Amino acid sequence: SGIDHDLTGDADYTMPAPLSSSPAFADSYAQAGLALPASAAASVTHRFSETLTGSVGLLWTGWSSFEELRVEQSFGRESVTTENWDDTLRVALGGEWTFAPRWTLRAGAAYDPTPVPSPAFRTARLPDADRTWASVGLGYQISRQWSVDVGYTHVWIDDSVIDNTTESALANTLEGRYQGKVDILGVQLNAHF
Repeated sequence: SGIDHDLTGDADYTMPAPLSSSPAFADSYAQAGLALPASAAASVTHRFSETLTGSVGLLWTGWSSFEELRVEQSFGRESVTTENWDDTLRVALGGEWTFAPRWTLRAGAAYDPTPVPSPAFRTARLPDADRTWASVGLGYQISRQWSVDVGYTHVWIDDSVIDNTTESALANTLEGRYQGKVDILGVQLNAHF
C-alpha cells in the first residue's frame, strides 16, 4: 500500500528590491500532502549448482496515482504542479557465485524506467529519466558468526529533456536538458546469530 506524508514548513523568499515588497513573495507558512504510491514485487531465485545461484525480479510501482504536487501557503496562495506520472515496471537480474569456500562474487543489472510521461511533465525539481543499473560485489565469510560484503553500483541515467512551455506570454517557461549518473560504494559487516 502507499504511504501518505504531510509536509509543513516555512516558505522564505529572497528577492531583488523591486519584487521584495510584493505580497506574492511574502514569507509564509506552507504545507503539502504527498502520497507515495503502492508497489508490488515478485522474484524468482534458482540454485543452478552448489556454487551458482541466479534470480530475476520485477517491481511494479503505481505512480499513476501521482497526479499533482500541491503546496498551500498562508494568505490563500497555492502552487500546483501537474505531474500525471505513469506506472512503472522495474526489471532486475542477478547472480551469485561461490568460487572458493569463504568467497562469493555477486553481480546484477536492472532497468528502471521513469514514470514521467513526457518532457512537458518533467520538472527541474525532479528531472527524472530512465535508469540502467549495474552492480558487482564480493562477500567474505570471516567465521560462522561474521561476514563482510563490499559492493559497487553504477547507475546510467538517460539524458532528460524539460519542455515546460505554455501559450501565455505571462506564464513561466523552462526548457533544458539534464545529465546524470550515480556511483554507489558500500561496505557492510554482518553478524549472524
